[in-house]
Amino acid sequence: MAGIVLFVALLLALFDWLLQPLMFLLQGLFTLKLLLWLPLLLVVWLLASRPQGGDNGW
Repeated sequence: MAGIVLFVALLLALFDWLLQPLMFLLQGLFTLKLLLWLPLLLVVWLLASRPQGGDNGW
């Protein structure tokens, strides 16, 4: 039983060690500055992707 507990603890430590750089990267991506820019970029993208010309109700 102690061997299984030790194995699971080592497995969790291994996953933590492997995923730690990914977590730091994701934490850096979702900063407050980026979250403020995302709606603005979405509006610009929607305005730019609007069909040009013709009377289509826009």
